[in-house]
Amino acid sequence: MRSVCYDSVLLTDKTQYDIFVDSDDEIGERISQIAEKEIVSWFFNHPMNFKDYLFYEELGIDKDKYKPFFEISKPLILDNEKPGDLDILLINKAEPQRSVAIQVKRVKATIDKNDNVFLQTKHIQKGILQTKRMYQKYKFHQCYLMLVIVADAKNRLQNQQMFRHLSYQEKEVVYFHSGYGDLPEDVGVYFLEISQPSTNEIGKTAQISSKMQIAARPLDQLNDTTERVLQFIKTDQYK
Repeated sequence: MRSVCYDSVLLTDKTQYDIFVDSDDEIGERISQIAEKEIVSWFFNHPMNFKDYLFYEELGIDKDKYKPFFEISKPLILDNEKPGDLDILLINKAEPQRSVAIQVKRVKATIDKNDNVFLQTKHIQKGILQTKRMYQKYKFHQCYLMLVIVADAKNRLQNQQMFRHLSYQEKEVVYFHSGYGDLPEDVGVYFLEISQPSTNEIGKTAQISSKMQIAARPLDQLNDTTERVLQFIKTDQYK
């Protein structure tokens, strides 16, 4: 698993600063209150470009060739049935027949003051169904289900902020969800995990991790899908 931790401090006239401590934290928005699409946008637009290491490299995708687009419907989506849109679509303009489509589902984790972890896994099966329908209808070059585990971890019984995250055992219910067997064998599964270990908002302090659980198998993309990608490239949405 790839992982990045960061903390922010206000620079003053001091000659020494402490990082990953609670004493200098400020109350900020909780990650559990941020909408799914906003979390995805935040990750892809983060000024530190964590996506290069945690997303593109992890999935083996050339970031210089592919351009990401979000919540795409027309002209790619044929009808109003699932999936209603493509959460993430990666397009290589030089090779539109090698597009990568991703359906995203958020998995919230809450931790109470007794350090008990509660994972809301009820939406995983919905994400599996949407990804399966996307694969069956459009047969992109690669298809992924992306699960974003977000954890408000400030209540972890751990003094060090860097270690306030979910353990492997606590995430097994997501890693080994029984529903993955319903996915076509060509479909990949990718995990993005964001832990908020302090009262700071996640732009100031966070731990972000990623893991490709199942690699998507490259397919011969449907000709009709490629034609729709070419139509999309000609629209104002493609900038």
